[in-house]
Amino acid sequence: YYYSSPTLTNCTFENNTANYNGAGVYSNESSAALIGCTFTNNTANNSGGGMGNWSNSNPTLTDCTFTANTANYNGGGISSYESSATLTNTTVCSNIPDQIDGEWTDGGGNTIADTCPK
Repeated sequence: YYYSSPTLTNCTFENNTANYNGAGVYSNESSAALIGCTFTNNTANNSGGGMGNWSNSNPTLTDCTFTANTANYNGGGISSYESSATLTNTTVCSNIPDQIDGEWTDGGGNTIADTCPK
């Protein structure tokens, strides 16, 4: 996890597991910028299968995709606690049990759906 605010571009987070939160990325007191990143088939035993944001973590996600991520409780795609992600041109679909848990800001051009569009 990060205590800084990195910029990550064209990253792939795939087939990761977490015993608690944020299997793809766990963010704590960070405001990272992720551009063109893909989160696929990550599994968290608690929340945030794809991404878990905690304690004043306010990442910006642009042109990212979250699909087939799983959490046992909430935020299969993204989970935020005392945080808020900003999504722009980002697709969050087919995550279990839900797409996004917690606060987030709609920067426009997003697709948030239980089933991914074809």
